[in-house]
Amino acid sequence: MATTEIMQLHSAGEEPKPRFDYRGRHRYVVTLETLEARPVFAGREEVRAVLGALRDQSLAHHFEVLIYTFQPSTLTLLIRGKEEGANMKLFLASFRIAAAAAT
Repeated sequence: MATTEIMQLHSAGEEPKPRFDYRGRHRYVVTLETLEARPVFAGREEVRAVLGALRDQSLAHHFEVLIYTFQPSTLTLLIRGKEEGANMKLFLASFRIAAAAAT
């Protein structure tokens, strides 16, 4: 005679956990690549322009840039939200627009 067993997950009956929304006092390692791996960051003027955009946008969106490194087609950042309302997605979107306009 066949028996049927019911499998229950540990979270059965519990409310689903909310998805991580990238807001708050968190740290992130972010790697940004240029379009088609173009060497945009090969010259000092371009790097200075992007650093200006990074400074302005990090202040406007309440982020602290702990470490950054430029390679010819890549920018890597270690950033941290300075307050609970700091929105990493909004900060990066604004920074990308500002950096593209600066270069």
